[in-house]
Amino acid sequence: MLPPNKEGRVCREKEESRERLRSFSSIELDAGSELRGTKMRSLGYEIDVKKNMGEFVIMRDLCLDVYYDFANLKNYIYLSNFLNLCGFVVNGYLVQEEISTTTEKNNFGIILADDIKDCFLHTIKIESKNNDVIQQLLNLIEKQQLLDHETSKAMLTIFDIFKKNLLWIHMYNDKYFFYDIELMKTVCNSYVKAETELHELYKKTDKKTILANHILFARCFLASRVVIVYNRCNLGSFYDASLIKRAIQDLIQKEKFLTLSNFLLAEMCRNEDKTRDSIRYYNECLSLLKGKNHSFASVIWYYKGKINEKIGEVFNDAKTIDNAIKCYLKAYESDSHNFSAYYKILMNDEIKGGHYAYVENEYLKLLDKYKFIYENNFAQPEDLENLFKLYFRLGRLCSRRLNDKRQALYYFQEAEKLGKTDIVQMSFLEEFYGSDAEKYLSTIRNRLPMSQIRINIEDCEWDLA
Repeated sequence: MLPPNKEGRVCREKEESRERLRSFSSIELDAGSELRGTKMRSLGYEIDVKKNMGEFVIMRDLCLDVYYDFANLKNYIYLSNFLNLCGFVVNGYLVQEEISTTTEKNNFGIILADDIKDCFLHTIKIESKNNDVIQQLLNLIEKQQLLDHETSKAMLTIFDIFKKNLLWIHMYNDKYFFYDIELMKTVCNSYVKAETELHELYKKTDKKTILANHILFARCFLASRVVIVYNRCNLGSFYDASLIKRAIQDLIQKEKFLTLSNFLLAEMCRNEDKTRDSIRYYNECLSLLKGKNHSFASVIWYYKGKINEKIGEVFNDAKTIDNAIKCYLKAYESDSHNFSAYYKILMNDEIKGGHYAYVENEYLKLLDKYKFIYENNFAQPEDLENLFKLYFRLGRLCSRRLNDKRQALYYFQEAEKLGKTDIVQMSFLEEFYGSDAEKYLSTIRNRLPMSQIRINIEDCEWDLA
């Protein structure tokens, strides 16, 4: 386990991490080389491809659209986390009918086009989580001339570290179980181990190759997440945040992984409550995305909305809150699957009043979607929470605004049932976590505010008696 730092004592692990982080900013490319520039497009991105005597390729940015169905959710999480770690922007699109009716289980499409009709131009057969799967993926990217052969081959070494340290699980937990401090400690331990191994790999890698840049980005990614988690959970400090930022800025100056590098800086600044800097980096990400409506753009707009909402609430500033709603609307326009953004919009409409029937109808549309996911055993942790939120909001709306206590009671009782969800109803957890599934389900159930639901049930029953 990572030892939290004691005041007046610097632990050995932190000193070692500082030494590793110092090497982040030491990378230098041969600036005097003769570079020949060409252009190519992928997913609406204009990518600069510069070849140095045909030896290696330097990319400014790289993005993949991935369409997948419920049966391949685990496969998508697995590969998208690996690609994120390597510096690739991944736009994930869940397609319920088009894919589920036309593909077999354990297949999914990697699309290098905006139009879904091209979804099945490239389909990868997923047999198991092994190097062959990643090699297939990298071969596909190589065929699209987005990576050279030597780089795609060398990136398998990053995958070995990704797989060995179970990073696909820990990166997923980092996103969905951020409230569980003990679990976050485990996540950080894995991140630090992986970063240490990447550091050793980096020392052995020719700094003029793009592989070195992928490794450096991966180290920055993991170290930045440790800094954010430690700060959020009040665990002290482990890495030096300023060194990580400097390393990321070096990548940006060398035009490497521009979108995700700016995103890492935005997240670090948001974690430090440096609002203006955070917004600036988020805006840079959106500028690089060139106005395209991608799921990644939706995430950025949502975070911008959260920042504005927080400021508006602190200073009781209606204009800033309106700006937050505009950001949530942009997030929803970019990705109609962004539940959190649309939920924020509907809550705002509910608070403003006067459109209760409309809000109820929109809540019910979302409810149908998440009931389908839950009843067909496709639910992830966030899906269960979303379903709970919808039942709760509908119950409150019927009870307080629509004066329908009986319907409100029904919704509150349905929410209460979710607190007793069985592992059979969450088969995704069994597939993803194996024997640890019950432990994670218990963590999810404990997060649901059941006492609040019980109070509302008793109030409704009292009024109906």
